[in-house]
Amino acid sequence: MARKAAELNAPAVSRIDEPGMHAVGTVAGLYLQMLESGARTWILRSVIGGKRRDMGLGGYPGVTLAQAWDKARKARDKIEDGVDSIEERRANRRALNATQASARTFKQCAAAYMDAHSRAWRNTKHVDQWQSTLQTYCGPQKRKSNARRRPIVLMVEATEYRFDA
Repeated sequence: MARKAAELNAPAVSRIDEPGMHAVGTVAGLYLQMLESGARTWILRSVIGGKRRDMGLGGYPGVTLAQAWDKARKARDKIEDGVDSIEERRANRRALNATQASARTFKQCAAAYMDAHSRAWRNTKHVDQWQSTLQTYCGPQKRKSNARRRPIVLMVEATEYRFDA
């Protein structure tokens, strides 16, 4: 018969300072993992499909003890219903990546910006300078890059709103 872990309260959890896996009780398989670096994370250890799986529930203190209990209970309920929460997360992440991959490229954003603002510049030299700068520093690369990977796109889009107002 499995041994039941002692239920720890929030102050007891905050005092844990020894690296390793520390059972916190209340929900079976809920641990606070303390790394050598001092970082702490919540781990739910369970058996899914005959394999032991460790599922991360978030970092401590960003995720409180009460929130960890709640997340662990929800994950346990899914496991009892036959749902692998880890695979479900991976599938969601893959779907999100596929959606983002179809986002506008930087080249498309730059062209839209030039179309929207080139008429407002008084000198055609400015238009040429902008196009040259974008071509030189942001132009063709070995691989196509999505706009989500380029922080400058956010700046370009932010300026679109400022100039359009």
